This record gives sequence, C-alpha cells and structure tokens, in this order.
Amino acid sequence: MRAAALPATENGRLLEVLQGLYPQIEAGENVLETSIDNVGGVVHPTAMLLNMHVLEEAAGGADRRFYKNQVGPAVAELVMERIDAEKHAVGRGLGLSRVRTARQWYEDSYGVTGASLWEAMQRNPYYEGFHSPTHLLGYNHVLDEVPNSLVPVCELARVAGVETPMTDAIVDLACAVCEIDFRAHGRTLLSLGLGGKSREEVLSYVNEEPLGGRSRVTGVARDLPYFA
Repeated sequence: MRAAALPATENGRLLEVLQGLYPQIEAGENVLETSIDNVGGVVHPTAMLLNMHVLEEAAGGADRRFYKNQVGPAVAELVMERIDAEKHAVGRGLGLSRVRTARQWYEDSYGVTGASLWEAMQRNPYYEGFHSPTHLLGYNHVLDEVPNSLVPVCELARVAGVETPMTDAIVDLACAVCEIDFRAHGRTLLSLGLGGKSREEVLSYVNEEPLGGRSRVTGVARDLPYFA
C-alpha cells in the first residue's frame, strides 16, 4: 500500500510514523497517485450493478461468491478493463509516473498474474471465500466507490484532458439505479478544494508546501476522495 501527505513535501514525516506501524507501506508520489491507484472503483461497483441477479440469488439463500459469480470474463474485459484504462490514462494525463493498472496492482499486492484482469482475479486465493452480498447496497461497494472513487476520476479527467466514457456510464447507471445524484453529492473538484484549478495548479496544490509552511491535511493510501 502506498501513502502520501498533502502536500507531498510532508511525505517523509508521514512515512516515518506509518512505517513504524505498517512496515509494508511505501511512499506515493502524492495524494493524486494514491487515490487514482485505488483498484476498488474498477471492480466493486461494476460487479454489483451488472450482476444484480446474483444478489437476488444470494438473498434467496443460494451460495454465491463475489469474485466467482459476479465477475465474469465479459464484464471484466468489456467494462472493468476499460474503466481501468481510463483511470490509468487520467493518472498519466496528470503527469503521474507510478499509477498501476489493476493487473499490476494484483501482482504487487497478492503476487497473482494473468493474461487478463479476470484471470488474475480468479487466481487470487484470498478471494475464494468472499461471499456475495444480499442487496445492492451491501459492502458499500456502490455507495462508497461511486461517489468517492469514480466521480473524482471523472472530475480529474477534465483537468487532465482525458475522456472517460465507460467510467461515466457506470456512474450514470449507479445514479439511475440508486436514485441518487452521485455527481452532485460525490467528491467533486469543488468539494476537494480543486474547483477551477488548471492541471498545473492542481499539481502545485498536492505537491508543494503551502504559504506559511504549514500542512493542510494528510491523505493516506487511496484517500484523496476522503480528505476534508
């Protein structure tokens, strides 16, 4: 897991504390990297929204597993991998050099590889016992990941000059199914303090020491969408 401070000039001080508790944590470039690097937004909402029949079967008592029954080759290849590619492109568009694809993340985090994202997930032994939830809001995979992961990616895409049609489609589907305007209530550029900023201004905000020499706030791991 990677961690970064806001601003990134405080990364050394942050890691000095965190690595005493969690030695496996390493420094991220900045909070944009640690946030965009989050693979949950790629996998979780899509598996929930495009496989609601599995949730109904689980609610009826059937033994259904999240990564086995809710993630098939077609959904993984046609939707998840495209969202992942869009997310990766946003990171590159913001000048980040270490943002990983989901498959790279699985290899780094779990030591599993595959010719496709679906294959890598199916080879992950830690996923075998992960049961499907019994309703759409289970595990907060939609209520958390859509407003706090996917909406910020779509917002940052405009700053980076990147198109995100598949990510936008999943956000719109979540809005329609849940009857919640996640684009209005999610982590927008405005709510993140980045409204109206150019690409260069956004990078300056997350990378550099603010005036007065005091840090604004600390973001850990993938938590840009969560800072106040």
